[in-house]
Amino acid sequence: MTAKGTGQKAKKVEGIDPHLLQDLLRLARHFLRRASERGGRPTPTLAGDLATALTRYAWPGNVRELENEMTRLVVLGGDGPLRCEQLSPHIAASRRAPLAPLREAVLGFEREHVGRMLALHVGNRTRAACALGLTRQGLVAKLRRLGIS
Repeated sequence: MTAKGTGQKAKKVEGIDPHLLQDLLRLARHFLRRASERGGRPTPTLAGDLATALTRYAWPGNVRELENEMTRLVVLGGDGPLRCEQLSPHIAASRRAPLAPLREAVLGFEREHVGRMLALHVGNRTRAACALGLTRQGLVAKLRRLGIS
């Protein structure tokens, strides 16, 4: 994706790593300051619920979407701290949990998948192991590692 007329690639904000969430909020504050300066208004602050909603949204567009939303908040927000209710409905309604580091995500998936496979085979570890492509001993070791009893 290129920014119109610039030939430069637009920076994506999707798939945000938890360590980058603070960068997202810094960028949001930057856009708030910029829009406030342009409009001759005081720079509003981000309330905690609004900051949380911003970090939970997937940002499928690019940085421009974030900038547009911050400009919209400055124009429509009025005085005082900005609140979650002032966000565009599709951003405020986002329920995406912040992304976990890869290791935690993989472990969570493994726990869930192995647990479902055991339930499917009514606790029969030999059949569950076969369905998972493991030996019974391999499954037992994996259960121990995943903390599944």
